[in-house]
Amino acid sequence: MKLWFKLQFWVTIIALVYVFFIFNDGYVGKLFMEVLFGFLGEWIKGLFQGFLDAIVDSALHQ
Repeated sequence: MKLWFKLQFWVTIIALVYVFFIFNDGYVGKLFMEVLFGFLGEWIKGLFQGFLDAIVDSALHQ
């Protein structure tokens, strides 16, 4: 599971950098960055929620 998160993380970073250089200027770039930060926010929230769930889970099973 952890490996999947690492893989997903690096693929995401590489894709972001690549796309950022493509859409670096103009309206499309600004629009894309808004969408991107929205997506990243959701992704980080999801990761954080999973992390909290894991902590609660391990606390309950002790």
